[in-house]
Amino acid sequence: MPFLFSGLLFALLPLSLGAVFFFGTVMKPDLHLRLPREKYLGILIGAVCLVWSAWHVLPMLEGGLATFQPIVKALVPTVAALSFFFLNFLFTRALGGLMMLTATHMLHEAFIHRLPFRPVFALVCYLIAVTGMIALAFPWLFRDALEKSSETAKWRNGVAGICGGLGILVLVFAFCG
Repeated sequence: MPFLFSGLLFALLPLSLGAVFFFGTVMKPDLHLRLPREKYLGILIGAVCLVWSAWHVLPMLEGGLATFQPIVKALVPTVAALSFFFLNFLFTRALGGLMMLTATHMLHEAFIHRLPFRPVFALVCYLIAVTGMIALAFPWLFRDALEKSSETAKWRNGVAGICGGLGILVLVFAFCG
């Protein structure tokens, strides 16, 4: 995949999060009650993450472990269905998984394309990946951040500014690579 295309898609993640915090919390003050627990959008993103993860795992199962490949393929829809029915904060957790997967993909792409200022780009990717890990481990923090953003403009502008800044940095790197 060309670095420009990957970079543009990767930049959509923090930019859309910034838009949710800046515009979404103003237009829908009760967004913090619905979005983190959104099941249908969460299962869509989660299924993409599960397929992407299985796509990375299957080539590693070779030799004697090749017998486990059908099991991994069967686990993807099974885990998706179980997640839909039993996992709380599904959207937030799926978003965290997507952030981690895309950040690692972009780190690999930056290494392949010999991106200038790669350490800065790596720092941006790691910030996004760590944010994804926090969203996976503590999904209620996303809900609390949305709630604070709907209550105070200072919090809303700060979070949206950080997300927007990260997104613009990714865009700059996408066009430099």
